[in-house]
Amino acid sequence: MPNGLFIPTYCDLPDHPRFQHLCRLLGCKNRHDENATLGQLLRFWLWVMRYYPDGTVTTDINGIAYASGYTDEPAVWVDALKASGFLAHEENGIYSVHNWEEYGGALVTRRNREATRQQEKRKKNTERCATNAGHTQDVAQRCATYAPEKKIKRKSKKEKDKTDLSHPADATRESPSKKEPFSEEQFEELWNTYPSKRRTTTKNVRASLKTALKASSFKIIIDALRKYTASPRVQEHIRAHTEQFIPMLTVWLNGELWTEDPAAWQVSHRAKTQATRHDGPIKTNNREITPEEIEAQEGDVGAYLAKCEREARESPAKARPESSGEG
Repeated sequence: MPNGLFIPTYCDLPDHPRFQHLCRLLGCKNRHDENATLGQLLRFWLWVMRYYPDGTVTTDINGIAYASGYTDEPAVWVDALKASGFLAHEENGIYSVHNWEEYGGALVTRRNREATRQQEKRKKNTERCATNAGHTQDVAQRCATYAPEKKIKRKSKKEKDKTDLSHPADATRESPSKKEPFSEEQFEELWNTYPSKRRTTTKNVRASLKTALKASSFKIIIDALRKYTASPRVQEHIRAHTEQFIPMLTVWLNGELWTEDPAAWQVSHRAKTQATRHDGPIKTNNREITPEEIEAQEGDVGAYLAKCEREARESPAKARPESSGEG
């Protein structure tokens, strides 16, 4: 309803003597005419409630008939309301609704009283908030006066970007502030370096390279990739047409395999398989490694073989004492 207003209506209004008298004055012949008169009377009350909440109607009879929805002669409707006691005529063309103070007027008074109460409540809340804000400000000023000033040492940007290089794998990582932007030249170089059968798609490789550049520089990645593709492990698979044992380029990037020890790549897959099966001694750099020596290793056999080869290259005389003695 407009403005959220309403008026109380008794359920026995259609049978009330005053309403029956109004119907007789208007010449109602059946229930249909009585229902129409009831609707017109309720419409008149709602109109008064909205535009004349004090119950005093200052418009003329044409306005009253139009607001009530009465389509016949306006004077007939207004005279019937006055004769039945629903409307009282005062001086200077002013009308008043009968017993309006007990019905619509009481609702208007209650609404005004509630509006005043809400206004006072909002005013008190505003004053309370202002008081609390002033009290909080006073407390803050007192705390600032008596509390000693604390100097907070903030880390510089360089200190925040420092990376812990205690772990060997972290040595190939770069700080976030030094990460390189992705470029197509980097992608082309990476793409052409890796075996063609294990490159997957350009879209996936680009995405993996962008992620890898957040952890390390492109120079470190491409140098490690060249060593890996030129290692005996990868070259053996290429010669034997067993490229399915070479990891995909995206797997190599996503797994950050450039952080592995390059010495482990120097052992071919065949030598590693032979060491795992213990099918006899293995020759690495003119040095034989017996199955008993391999069984004594608890870690990765490939890493151990790479270690033996590295030691043999660094000190060949120590690796072949018998041959030097025979000479």
